[in-house]
Amino acid sequence: MVKKKTGPATTPTSKDGPPASTLKEESKTETKQSPPIPTPDDAPEPDSGSVPQMEPILGVFQDMYDAWESATDFVDGMPDIYFRSVLIIQMNEIDDHVCDLMPIEKITNEMVDIISVTFNWMRSKGLDAQGISDAVKRRTSRFADVDAIMAKYNEEYGL
Repeated sequence: MVKKKTGPATTPTSKDGPPASTLKEESKTETKQSPPIPTPDDAPEPDSGSVPQMEPILGVFQDMYDAWESATDFVDGMPDIYFRSVLIIQMNEIDDHVCDLMPIEKITNEMVDIISVTFNWMRSKGLDAQGISDAVKRRTSRFADVDAIMAKYNEEYGL
C-alpha cells in the first residue's frame, strides 16, 4: 500500500492535496504537483493497536492440540498404559479399515487420531505446545540420516 505524503498534523492542507503553504509556493513558481497515487478501495486499514499474528506453535496441528485443552485434568491423570492401549486400538482400527477396503479418508482419520493421542501423552508428561514443538524439532533433526534409521529397523526388528 502506498501512503500519501502529507505535512505535519498541525499544517493546514487543501482538500486531498499538499499543505496549503506548498500550494501558495507552487502558484508563485507555476509548477504542477503530481496527484496523489490512489490506493485500492479494498486495501486493509492499518491496525495500530493489534499485535502481529504469529504462526501457531504447532502449525497445522495447533487446533488439534487446543481441542483437548478442556480435557487437561483427564489427560494429566492418565497412566502410560492408557495411552499405549489407545494407540493399539487406533492401529487395530487402521488395520480394520484397510481390510474392509474403506476410503483413504477413513484410514487417515485414524492416523491423525494417533497424532492426537501422542500429543495428549506428551501433555500428560508436562509438555505444553512449545515443549512438544521443541521435542519434534529435536527428534526430526536426526532424520537427515534416513539410511541409518532404516538400517536400525532392519537389523533390530527385521523390517
